Amino acid sequence: MRPVELLRHLVELESPTGDAERMRHIGRFLAAELEGLGGAVSMDGPHLIAEFGGGGEILVIGHMDTVWPAGTIARLPFRVEDDLAHGPGALDMKGGLVVALEAIRRTGR
Repeated sequence: MRPVELLRHLVELESPTGDAERMRHIGRFLAAELEGLGGAVSMDGPHLIAEFGGGGEILVIGHMDTVWPAGTIARLPFRVEDDLAHGPGALDMKGGLVVALEAIRRTGR
C-alpha cells in the first residue's frame, strides 16, 4: 500500500481514546503491516511490539488513538488538498505511523 493510501486507511480506521474494540482493530491492522515487513509481532497489554532481525536497533514509539470521537470521519473525511492530507488523526499520530512503516519498508528491516 502506498503511503497516502495507508494514511487514508489509518484515518478511516477511527480509533478514539478509550474505545477498546476500535483500538484492537487498528492494532491488528498495524500488526499485519509489520508482519508483512518481516517483523515478529507480539502484544504486551495495549502495546504492539515488532522485532526485526538484521542487527542494529530501531525504537519507534507512537500511539494509535486519537482525540476524535467515533463518527467524526463522516463530517471530516480524509482528503488531500494542495499536497496536504486532512482528516481526524492524519497528522498526530497516524501520519507518524505511516512514516515509521515506510522507514522500516525502505531500510529492508
